[in-house]
Amino acid sequence: MLASPASGGNCGPNNSWWCRIVDGDSSSSGKTNGDVGNYSSIAFWKGPFSWKLGISYHDATNRALKAAIWTQSLLGGSWTISTIISTDSSHSENDIGTYTSLKFTSGGTPYIAYYSYIYSPSPIFDYVGSLHLAKEVSSNGNCGVGVNYGKWQCDIIDFLTGTGMGQYASLGLGYNDVPYMSYYDAYGANLRYAHSVSAGTGNCGAGNNYYCQYIDNTGDVGFSSSLTAPRSSTDIPRIAYYDKTNGYLKYAFPTSSGANCGGGTWWCGKVDSIGAGIISHVGISMALDENGSPIIAYENAAADLAPSILNIARPAGVFGLLNGNCGDVPPGSWLKYWQCDTVDNAAYGSGYVNVAAYTSVAVSPSGLATIAYLETDDHDTTDYLKIAYQRFQVFLPLIKR
Repeated sequence: MLASPASGGNCGPNNSWWCRIVDGDSSSSGKTNGDVGNYSSIAFWKGPFSWKLGISYHDATNRALKAAIWTQSLLGGSWTISTIISTDSSHSENDIGTYTSLKFTSGGTPYIAYYSYIYSPSPIFDYVGSLHLAKEVSSNGNCGVGVNYGKWQCDIIDFLTGTGMGQYASLGLGYNDVPYMSYYDAYGANLRYAHSVSAGTGNCGAGNNYYCQYIDNTGDVGFSSSLTAPRSSTDIPRIAYYDKTNGYLKYAFPTSSGANCGGGTWWCGKVDSIGAGIISHVGISMALDENGSPIIAYENAAADLAPSILNIARPAGVFGLLNGNCGDVPPGSWLKYWQCDTVDNAAYGSGYVNVAAYTSVAVSPSGLATIAYLETDDHDTTDYLKIAYQRFQVFLPLIKR
């Protein structure tokens, strides 16, 4: 389903939102009747005379990757729902299109990173876990199902036999539309990173046109990674992710000095303690504000036997502070970089309510953040989609469900 703010809507507080089915209703033309919508990712693109809303997601019934794209022009708008790639059911574990992450290029072309787990008879009989990247093309693509055949190009970026290479994929497109991806290697329990390079100069991808490397391999790290791509030639990629062994929210970026990970080219540091060994889908999402400063929304379950809460981390300098209240001291500094604060502690839930799983954050051009996340009430066995957003320039979150 898709929800958006609306006057006179049909859901949310005071019917201020409009909720509707995009795919999954067999009574509507072009839609399928089945289990669809898991692992969804949403993105916008705006052109001079049109705009697009894209959603990538998993079709569990057909074990497929799908995309729904709304295109709005001066003449009106419409949905295009595409099955990009699917697999047969000859092997019970075959599946395609989980852990999706969608972004639009500057020209409005959708790219989707996703995970595939397929039985391969060659060179050995085993399942292969792999990170893939799909992009829409005008013709001669190698994927697309039915009427969409040839309209998508799907390429393997990284793979490893018998493992979950490519889970928790996060895609970013840089200022020059270069793809960057962070993802989890289940075999080594590591955080990995890939980015596009000139054909033949990389070490992974079709034609070695990508460079893949380990960023953090200390403990079980890399779950729920969230990547932001460089916005300019002087900017850098950043990755927020979960250290399951130590229970840390961590943050990594490339650096020429003080590196401690990524083969001596990246720095990986703690942001906050959020609980060791908690659920694998711990909510972590990162975006950049208008000045290029990171903002991380995350689930914190560090307190023993207490509900999880929604926290947010931003550089202390954003608030005019010299020293933050959390995290490690980054290279080149004597002070803590991060300021960590609680947005929703679910105090109204009398200890039964957990919040902040499946978290997603977006930042407006003015620098104010909006966070979507899940609330689970263990007492009433109910779940809610919630939203928290900043108003004005003072961080006073308004929580609604």
